Amino acid sequence: RRASAALLRQLHRAGCAASQQPPPRRMAHIGQNPIGLFPNFPSVKNPWVEDLQQLGEQQQFGPARSVPVEFEASSEDFEAFVTPLLAADTVPEPPRHASYPTPSGWSPPSPDALAGRTGRPYAVLRTRNHMLPIYYAETDRRRTENVPGTRRMTIVKRIQGDTAALAHDLRRLLEPDNDGPLFVQVDDVSGTIRIVGQHEQRVAKFLMDCGF
Repeated sequence: RRASAALLRQLHRAGCAASQQPPPRRMAHIGQNPIGLFPNFPSVKNPWVEDLQQLGEQQQFGPARSVPVEFEASSEDFEAFVTPLLAADTVPEPPRHASYPTPSGWSPPSPDALAGRTGRPYAVLRTRNHMLPIYYAETDRRRTENVPGTRRMTIVKRIQGDTAALAHDLRRLLEPDNDGPLFVQVDDVSGTIRIVGQHEQRVAKFLMDCGF
């Protein structure tokens, strides 16, 4: 009797727990219309799928797989059509013009500068694109000087020889028109000069007059 009473209590507890559990949810899938769950659920019709279903398996997969595409590998016209599209290994020489400077203001270095006969203790080499290595840069003064504003600088790179002599010549060129002393930073290791202010045009004209 005791065992049967304990069994009845366990069955009663299991029935109560099962009655308290929520019913399982019905999941709706895309492209299906679950009747009774969503009566107004729109049905998606795909005319392309219907057309494919009307075609036979032979028309869908047979001819496309059974007929290979014929091709022939040939390098006969490689030089005429492919070689001009390939990137060059080196930058080509600039084209020759009737007069210099060109309308864009570019001019090649003088023969004396290429031969090292400018009479100056320094030289400024052109970049690989045949341009003067003069750049403009801006720095945030709050990070370096703890002062609000922007520091504008002119940078000259690819300097060989006496870098301090070039900095001295640039200082004599730019300082008369500057409000106060001209701040110039010289880096002999990398061959770089940094000048405070925007002086790219005047520095480029000075270097071109020197033949660089």
